[in-house]
Amino acid sequence: MDGEVSMYERWRGHVDSRAAMGMAFAWGAAEATLFFIVPDVYLGFVALANWRRSLKAALAAAAGAVVGGSVMYLLAGQDPAGMERVLDAVPLINPAMISMVREAMDVQRFVPVFKAPLTGTPYKIYAVQAGALGLPYLSFVVVTVLARLERFIPAALAFGVVGRILRPLAEKRAGILAAAYALLWAGVYLSYYLMLR
Repeated sequence: MDGEVSMYERWRGHVDSRAAMGMAFAWGAAEATLFFIVPDVYLGFVALANWRRSLKAALAAAAGAVVGGSVMYLLAGQDPAGMERVLDAVPLINPAMISMVREAMDVQRFVPVFKAPLTGTPYKIYAVQAGALGLPYLSFVVVTVLARLERFIPAALAFGVVGRILRPLAEKRAGILAAAYALLWAGVYLSYYLMLR
């Protein structure tokens, strides 16, 4: 039991550290480029231990998304077809998804970006299409922040509620909670993979 309690203390220690904000920023930037695991995974991990810190982590992840998204936007402005090929090589992205986003943004501009959390379409596709279509960069940055927070804050709050409810378990059996959390996300990604097939 002491080992489990110390694991929870280490978990809380990490969440309360500056490194946690750096990790959230880096994850947001990476997922906006080529990494395919959403920042929600890390934000939820933070929220289970401290929901207030998870809101700060959500802001850091959104800032990271601006950086990563800007890279994709700028590269797509130079070579749209090449960046679409890059997207097609990313796990869990297919040509139909890329075409759907291109067509939607060609007509509705930035509106589809706000629908992404409902469709499960990766943000990086919207960043590439915004650059390929030459949409205004400042508008792209503002939309990125709003759209990413639209997704990250509810995720952080939801896992924060779960963390509050399960805190007695976490304090005594942190390993069990961590394993259940990992299995939850493994199930989410497996379901998403099967849905795309």
